[in-house]
Amino acid sequence: MGGPEAGGGGGEGPGRAEAPWTGPCVVMYGRYPQRGKVKTRLAQGLGADAAVRLYELSLAGVVRQVAPVACRATLHCADPADVKACQRWLRDRGLHDLPAATPNTAGTAGAGGGLNGGLGGDPVTTTGAVAVRAQRADVDDAQGLGARLAASFEEEFGQGADRVLVVGTDVPHLSTGVMIAALHHLRRYDMVVGPAVDGGYYLIGLARRARKQLGDLFYDIGWSTEHVLQEQLENAALLGLAVAPLQSLPKLIDVDTAEDLEQWVEEDRKSAVKVNERFSAAAEDLVAKPPGGGEAAQLDERRGSSGSFLMGKMAELQEKLVETFSPPHKAKPEAP
Repeated sequence: MGGPEAGGGGGEGPGRAEAPWTGPCVVMYGRYPQRGKVKTRLAQGLGADAAVRLYELSLAGVVRQVAPVACRATLHCADPADVKACQRWLRDRGLHDLPAATPNTAGTAGAGGGLNGGLGGDPVTTTGAVAVRAQRADVDDAQGLGARLAASFEEEFGQGADRVLVVGTDVPHLSTGVMIAALHHLRRYDMVVGPAVDGGYYLIGLARRARKQLGDLFYDIGWSTEHVLQEQLENAALLGLAVAPLQSLPKLIDVDTAEDLEQWVEEDRKSAVKVNERFSAAAEDLVAKPPGGGEAAQLDERRGSSGSFLMGKMAELQEKLVETFSPPHKAKPEAP
């Protein structure tokens, strides 16, 4: 992934033609929220409309949490053709130019002190602009996630960043405090990772001194498996990188399936601080009142309509009618 300087797709944000920034950078990996193209596994359980809505809320929440952290904040589109659409999406929601906030607003309980915990006092500021960048022309999906990660780190280091985080945008509990803590650890360690519940990771950060190892760091990793984190740590060890202890950052849930969402809601209910209040409200509503399933949901998907809620209500009405007019001898017996 990359910007105009690298010969890739378009980019946006002030300061691109200025002197290189020598502070930290946060790169968000995301997609343009479009029905049928994001969170397809989540859509299998909830329907495409619910899945894209949840992803929109998650993406917007992560952007808001990044804004106070990153000296340079960048959204890297998975599909280079979506750069302009993502730029419009951010502008329409007022997310392309966010005011800076003080690190202390993210909490100072420490990395392990809750979902919103962080390390206060790390001098982090922000340009206020979220740039949207495209994948570099010489890196495509066929080369895998490892090649894209290496390219993202190389690009940001090449522009002068001293510490770089790459984060996912499907992790609603990813907070400002977690990212500040990760950048803090990169002052001492070469690498830091945020472990995910599914065996992968939602965040990986590198200090500039690890730049020479980029070619091998992401080699031969079984992406989309439960072994991703372990294999990543093994590569780092072979390369002699100093990695921050895993307990430095909390273990979080990336929401890929309906089961993940239920687990996420359970964890969110335990937290006194809601990292993403809008996502929390929508997730609670979906878990409490899941959309209509069965044939109604399948018909909705085939039609490509936006009426999943209506179809669910129709299914509920049909069930009530069947119960009302069923012969007495077929009625469901009451529990003793």
